[in-house]
Amino acid sequence: MAADIDQPKASREDVILRLTQLFYGAEATKSHTSGTWPKYLTEAGFTGVRRLSEHPIWIGRMALIRSRKQ
Repeated sequence: MAADIDQPKASREDVILRLTQLFYGAEATKSHTSGTWPKYLTEAGFTGVRRLSEHPIWIGRMALIRSRKQ
């Protein structure tokens, strides 16, 4: 199981991503702002990668991802 900041769906959900962009640049958050970050789990050899749920949090949106390592 993996959890990470995901694509914002409401205006206040981009706070953490904007802060991260200030420190590390826009490229560092690109896969999070587009919601495509779970593809990196597949590229790392995990199988059955699927989004279980998304949850709005105070400064962003959290996604829970399920996968298996072969």
